[in-house]
Amino acid sequence: MLVLGLELLAGPGRALAQRPLGIDVSSYQETVNWTSVKGAGITFAWAKATEGLTVNDAYFTANEANARAAGVLIGAYHFAHPELHIGTTAATVSGSPGGADRGGVAGHGE
Repeated sequence: MLVLGLELLAGPGRALAQRPLGIDVSSYQETVNWTSVKGAGITFAWAKATEGLTVNDAYFTANEANARAAGVLIGAYHFAHPELHIGTTAATVSGSPGGADRGGVAGHGE
């Protein structure tokens, strides 16, 4: 009933269309066509930068640069394995490309 009311108020298809759309990418997607992503209505993305204690995602740097060039807002995340590294502090895994040395906020050093 609420959706019907919103559609009548805002017009068909517009009631839910105002939500920003985002995706999550990592090396599993390999090379991403960010122009196509933007064209599909995606406005933001999260990209895996690091995993565990030693893995740097090989596609992160390209994803970050190409997403920005296409106009897609992008942030970085670390995929932790706390079950494997009990007692390890966050400082141990905060190196490049997504850690405190890059600005400390989701991989952005801006």
